[in-house]
Amino acid sequence: MFRRPICASGIVSASGDCASIIFFRDGQLHYRGGVPLSAARTLAPLMAELGWHLQLWIDAKDLPETIPVLKSLGLPVVIDHMGRTDARAGIGTEGFQSLLRAVGDGWCWSKLSGAHRLSRDAPDYPDARPFHEALLRANPERLLWGGDWPHPRPEGEMPDAGHLFELFQLWTPDVATRHRILVTNPAKLYGFPN
Repeated sequence: MFRRPICASGIVSASGDCASIIFFRDGQLHYRGGVPLSAARTLAPLMAELGWHLQLWIDAKDLPETIPVLKSLGLPVVIDHMGRTDARAGIGTEGFQSLLRAVGDGWCWSKLSGAHRLSRDAPDYPDARPFHEALLRANPERLLWGGDWPHPRPEGEMPDAGHLFELFQLWTPDVATRHRILVTNPAKLYGFPN
């Protein structure tokens, strides 16, 4: 798969390695080394030229202060794992409500993934379901699904990817909406042919 490294921080170690590497792989921007959001500002013109999007593994509590910057980039933005918030806090938090507005307004995408990252109640993660359902109500045209396999940096019990897909189907009962999330939306975001 195409992979192009970029030195995001401009800081190069004595060995000549970049301290923070950003690279494109599988249609996503990935990073190593805790790249600050200012790097996205620097790289936004190049990313736009290349047709890339910015994907963030971010806790929803940080979204209220981050959203103005994200909107200003002029890039498609994908928030991983339904905002990676603690399900015990509920869907009414300022951070998750910010995610709902961003998805609802249509400038931001969210992945309906990572129920195991929101909830500790394996294997069915019932307290993550309200987050999934709230995002469905906000704007199903800006949602994607991903299994998060191979589950990097697991927080708790290792989930069963097949069961996570079964939960997605259970929590998204409308067949047309599932098709949109699994087929139509990724084709639109990644530019797949119809």
